[in-house]
Amino acid sequence: MSERGASSGPWWAVVAIGLAACVVVEGALAGAPVGEGTVDAIGTWWFQWWVADTLSTGSSFLYTDQLFFPFGKDVLAHTGANVLDALLVAPVRLALGPVAAWNLLVAAVVATNGLAAGLVARRGGALAGVLGAILGGLHPYVLHELGQGRPTQAIVAPLLGALVLGDTGLRRGGIGRLVAAGALLALQGWFYWFAGLFGALALAVLGAGAVWDARPRGVVSAGRLLVALGVAAALAAPVAGPLAVSAARGEASGLIDVSRWLADGTTVTREGDVVRLTVLGAAGEAGVLDRGGFLPDGPILGLGVLLLAALAPWRWRIVGLLALLFAFGPSIGGVTNPVYVAVAALCPPLARLWWPVRALSLLVPVAAVGLAALGRARRTDAPGQFAAALRRVPTAALGIGLAVVLGGEVVARGLLPFGTWQPRVPEGVAVLAESPKGAAIVLPWGYDQTPLLYQTTTGVPLFNGMYERTAAFVPDALRALQRENGFVSALMVVPVDPRAVTPYTEAEKAAFVALGYRWVVLRRAATGPPDGARARGVLRRLTQMLGAPRVQDADVYVWDLAG
Repeated sequence: MSERGASSGPWWAVVAIGLAACVVVEGALAGAPVGEGTVDAIGTWWFQWWVADTLSTGSSFLYTDQLFFPFGKDVLAHTGANVLDALLVAPVRLALGPVAAWNLLVAAVVATNGLAAGLVARRGGALAGVLGAILGGLHPYVLHELGQGRPTQAIVAPLLGALVLGDTGLRRGGIGRLVAAGALLALQGWFYWFAGLFGALALAVLGAGAVWDARPRGVVSAGRLLVALGVAAALAAPVAGPLAVSAARGEASGLIDVSRWLADGTTVTREGDVVRLTVLGAAGEAGVLDRGGFLPDGPILGLGVLLLAALAPWRWRIVGLLALLFAFGPSIGGVTNPVYVAVAALCPPLARLWWPVRALSLLVPVAAVGLAALGRARRTDAPGQFAAALRRVPTAALGIGLAVVLGGEVVARGLLPFGTWQPRVPEGVAVLAESPKGAAIVLPWGYDQTPLLYQTTTGVPLFNGMYERTAAFVPDALRALQRENGFVSALMVVPVDPRAVTPYTEAEKAAFVALGYRWVVLRRAATGPPDGARARGVLRRLTQMLGAPRVQDADVYVWDLAG
């Protein structure tokens, strides 16, 4: 196919946008967000609400007292201030509502990933561009993250641009390419901090390849690499700098004690929380790794993607291999993973990486480059028996074969079609929005993240928060309040054991109210069958403490501390 044919007609763009429309059509028609109502989906839903609320109040995006009230949550230390995607859809949320904002974000992720991969792959011809759009939009890793309610982690378009522009700049020069690569790498980090780190590692590998190929003039390529990484570091510094310093000092929350998992395989944070790392399984599925072994979650690795990665230039294949090895986490089949250990030792922030499997995001740009190389092999005299054999296969057959492999795997593994979930809030919770507003504590503590949904409809501050069972992310002052205030201690104990007697004084109750608290909410489903002994005991004990419930429905009891 001619070079003219390779660039004529933006078919790859049409395909990418069409895919985006298809994956969200079910949710759009149902008036519901696409994906599953996982813990992460609830957290993402909350973040989109909180960003819009923060914009309206002019508050900081680095801290909020809406959770763990009144002591608050350090958004920077906890999540890396990854709020950029929520900022982008905030106008849509204001104009069309939260469901439209959610589904538009999912569509935008599929479309931009497809556009970026199509743009890279079309170097190998028009058909390669179309296949690249399909690859970027329907990559198993991307679909898995979107289906689990993690659109932020599914964004890879900036990563594609950063690595391809960086690789070209490292080999051919051009300050514009290097600056653009650094800027896109920083943008990827602003979306999701560890994706930026994965990209930096990949760019370093590509830089090493350029130095090797350019010997003995490799110093030029090394200088170019420093330019790209320097631009990325400078643009990411407002967030990456403080996080890196705190991690290097061991002060950041949620850091895994690396010495322990090197010694006995235990993944424990410095605060004592046992962490179940999400890693890659032998069959290409995501799963959690803990003392009990490997517990599979869902498939995210595409056979078709690996085949394409094998076609990429050698330096890109090393990037793909690095991603695979890193995704296995600290051990492979019970043997220490040297790649993970070496990188973790060199980069202290990786002690906060609970999801090594997300390094597989690097396979999207690697496969797109491999697809471009496949197309070029058919149009050039590229050396090698493999390329020569490919040239003898009709282009259409290659394209259909690759599409079938990737598409068949996506369907067979249940990644499509997307379902929908309902961020449902009990009717009784509406009373929390009553003026004057006061904060609420939702019991039982640490049951799940559903209380975040209550806040998105009522706007009241919560005693609860994200990952509230995890000591690493709960403020010390809040934990001290739980221990030292008898009334709060009693509230925490009752849903667990209503027969336990935790003494408290009216002064302690008044001190809790003085902090700004008005509401106590009990989730009925969390106490067992409604006619069971535990449910009756919890209700009886809380009624003794708080009086009759102000509101009750099929889902919750609500008490008003203001009387």
